[in-house]
Amino acid sequence: MAEVIRRYELGDIGELPILANTDIEEGVAVGVTSAGGLARPVDPADKFAGFAERTVLNNPGSSGDKRVRVIERGHIQLAVTSAAITDYGAPVYADGPNVFTLNVADGPFVGYISRFISTGLVIVRFDAQLTAPAEES
Repeated sequence: MAEVIRRYELGDIGELPILANTDIEEGVAVGVTSAGGLARPVDPADKFAGFAERTVLNNPGSSGDKRVRVIERGHIQLAVTSAAITDYGAPVYADGPNVFTLNVADGPFVGYISRFISTGLVIVRFDAQLTAPAEES
């Protein structure tokens, strides 16, 4: 059997090609477009891909000219609209690159509240590979 040389990514950091004429700022939630699989600051129609490790400027630029490094899994402090001490374990959704909510209708699933800090400020356990929880009836 022949050896196979493989390329590995270490840890919880990935790289994604960026959408044309798009800048991504450090720390924002990054989404992947459903149509082209390209990264941009998260939009309610996207799949959550993680948080930008650094700012990447691709404006002007074509799709795929630059790549953004994203932290795909971990714990992060976020301002989450209306988060309260009783929301431990509640799912969190992105309504924009810096806007987070408990409302499933607002955007892609990000993760779960793992610690309460103060009203509207929590620690969220996130994982870009997690699937959104089933909606409760």
